[in-house]
Amino acid sequence: MKARLAELETEIAALQAAGEIVLNGRIDFSVPGGTTVRGQPSVQRRLRIPGQKARYLRESQVEELQAAIDRGRQLKKLEREQQRLKIKMA
Repeated sequence: MKARLAELETEIAALQAAGEIVLNGRIDFSVPGGTTVRGQPSVQRRLRIPGQKARYLRESQVEELQAAIDRGRQLKKLEREQQRLKIKMA
């Protein structure tokens, strides 16, 4: 169990060093209502984090932020597993 705990700590450190981490965030996609001259409205993308205002994103930002959100989910998962192991060891 101590070996697994050490592995988890290493994975958490590597994840934190990998880049930005967004916890509890999600990206919403929507098509605005109304009509446009071209007939095809563009898709709006928003970063939503509880307790903060929605932030509109450019298409170039979506992939980077989705990776940060995925890192946040992975971090939460590893931290939960780490807590479970610490409780078992105590």
